[in-house]
Amino acid sequence: MPIDNNTRGSRGEWAVATCLLRPLGDSDTVQFRPLFLGEKTELLDFLVLLVNKDDQALGPHFFLQVKATAGKTEDDDPSIAAKFSAEEVERVKNWKVPTYVAAVDLSRPERELIHIRGISSSRTKGIASVKKALSLDDRNVRKNIYKEVHEYSFFTAKFQNGRPAVK
Repeated sequence: MPIDNNTRGSRGEWAVATCLLRPLGDSDTVQFRPLFLGEKTELLDFLVLLVNKDDQALGPHFFLQVKATAGKTEDDDPSIAAKFSAEEVERVKNWKVPTYVAAVDLSRPERELIHIRGISSSRTKGIASVKKALSLDDRNVRKNIYKEVHEYSFFTAKFQNGRPAVK
């Protein structure tokens, strides 16, 4: 019996949150704290905080939208369907916070496959799919997201209103 859309969405969201809570390094230190925004929240599923080795939020954060599919994808398919309209892209760009879309392949009952892509500030079109090239299971992909979000937050804090915020 196929699962309904709500169950599929919940399974995808929990899979992504679990993946983000995996350590990035050799220790058991976690660098992300995903905060579920709730089923009634429009557009995005998580606010994800970057945390330090003492599990304290650093300030930098990003938004994440999860798109789960139970449709069978072939191993040689280069991407997974994940619709995000041009209007939705424009809305998240206006927030000026790094935003990502995670596509979760639920076609294998024993293990979800999670792939991720960022939404560029120069993007003008919607998103139809997420390429399988960047797996959220890959520790290096998560490290690069951490670095990207941290550097973005540092840059925007430094140059608020066209001048350095800290002298």
